[in-house]
Amino acid sequence: MRVKTKKPVTLALVGAWHVHTNGFIKEFQKTRSEAAVFKRVWDTDPERGQRFAKMLQATWTPDFSAIFNDPEIDGVMIEAETSRHKELIQQAAAAGKHIFTDKILAPSVSEAEDILAHTNKAGIVCCVSHESLTRPDYRYAKRLMDEGWFGDVVSYYFRRSHGHAKTDRLPSSWFDPATAGGGALIDLGVHGISLAVYLFGEPDHINSHLRSLVKKNVEDTATVSMTYQHLPVIAVSHTNLVSSVMDNYLEIIGTDGSLYVIGDRDPELTLYDKHGEKSSVSSADLTETDLIPLIRWIDVLTGTDTETSLHEAGLSFSAGVSVVRTVSAAYQNSRP
Repeated sequence: MRVKTKKPVTLALVGAWHVHTNGFIKEFQKTRSEAAVFKRVWDTDPERGQRFAKMLQATWTPDFSAIFNDPEIDGVMIEAETSRHKELIQQAAAAGKHIFTDKILAPSVSEAEDILAHTNKAGIVCCVSHESLTRPDYRYAKRLMDEGWFGDVVSYYFRRSHGHAKTDRLPSSWFDPATAGGGALIDLGVHGISLAVYLFGEPDHINSHLRSLVKKNVEDTATVSMTYQHLPVIAVSHTNLVSSVMDNYLEIIGTDGSLYVIGDRDPELTLYDKHGEKSSVSSADLTETDLIPLIRWIDVLTGTDTETSLHEAGLSFSAGVSVVRTVSAAYQNSRP
């Protein structure tokens, strides 16, 4: 479905707690400032909210209900604390606002399913920021899978890590389970799990192991193993916040070929075909468009793209519920 709305669209920023907010806003300003304008900003932290209001040349609003009651606002970008997603998303849906929200959609399955029910009823355009799914290298892996290049995929291994738990780069509330919903697994771990769900669907069985090395109330290391009744693949997603360097790695092994992706920016891609021949993948081979979820959502609102594209890219709220179910099952399995 192609949305028909005015251009530029009028947006509001609801919260700025998530660490990605600043990067998302900068990408918007660089690539879509002609397509949308931010009118209002609200945040639980007034100082932080006013800083983002200045950045967006928007009005700081101390009461978020004023945003939902503003008839000029078409959509909201929800970057508030994970614990507040349900409250804010449901109020936005009731007001008929299109919704973009950071991952994870909600800290529990029941909240995620309630969100999906409310937004489906509202008939609005919704997008959850599973940003790894828009990376050209990972979309290239999906294309190879769709073409059957791997044969039967037997192994998926994803690793993403950094050392922020050893520093003060993350706010103290990030380590509060009541606010964040968890630790490494529900935050950085969503990258590998959302990609696994995108490629293979929801798993039938999960084994998980969580550890806390720096002792900050939530896990800083998590490894999740996923298996499927209808597929031979064993999918493993590992994340930690205590490594010495930023690390990003994807490995997909099939009966007819394998792919290895190393690095975050300007990643190195290597293929081994069914004859064991090695080849490198150049940037020219990555024909998939590199647009972060926020930009894709704005393009749908302006009619430049269709809502179907969000579903196909794994960015819909229904896909978000599948990721929440998988993460929640991993937490449950880790408990004694």
